[in-house]
Amino acid sequence: MIQPKTTLSEISKALNLSVSTISKSLSDSAEISITTKKRVQEFARQCNYVPNHFATSCRRGYTKTIGLIIPTILDPFYAKVFIGIEKYLDQNNYKLIVSISDESIEKESKNLTKMGDGSVDGIIIYTTKETELRNDYSHIDLFTKKRKPVLTFDRPHEMIHNNTIIEYLETENLGTEAAKLILKRIKNAEINHYRRKIRIDTLT
Repeated sequence: MIQPKTTLSEISKALNLSVSTISKSLSDSAEISITTKKRVQEFARQCNYVPNHFATSCRRGYTKTIGLIIPTILDPFYAKVFIGIEKYLDQNNYKLIVSISDESIEKESKNLTKMGDGSVDGIIIYTTKETELRNDYSHIDLFTKKRKPVLTFDRPHEMIHNNTIIEYLETENLGTEAAKLILKRIKNAEINHYRRKIRIDTLT
């Protein structure tokens, strides 16, 4: 017989904490103390609690998903970057959505629009040749206005003049470093959002 799933309400009653506190603890929110988060997460593990990721994303406004837009997956350079990003995100319980721009600014813009519907928390993008030749980044600026972090990179052949990037390429760490940086920016955005909320609540 299939056992009924443990709910947030049941965990809330058992630990005498609000449903909101339980939810934020399970999503590792910066608003909750480390002690409380550990207590909630341990209890949830004991109960074999399975979170509803879609509902959680809707409530908190974060999807635990990163978007990656690259010109092609056939180039070994981009393939290595993709592998590095995906591996690091997976280790940190994030998902990755990948789109191919085919060196087209129109397709690059469409990919950004699709990802800008709230399906990702941030984007890593290798701009197309067409974007750089036109020097037109307006479609990227539109995404940043949604208060979502965007991490952009120049073309590989241009990056090799940067000693830091050369080191990353040689050690195949560029993808990992990109993933680390985008998650750091997302975390900072989450903390700043919480601070703004506290400030508004205090004023009202």
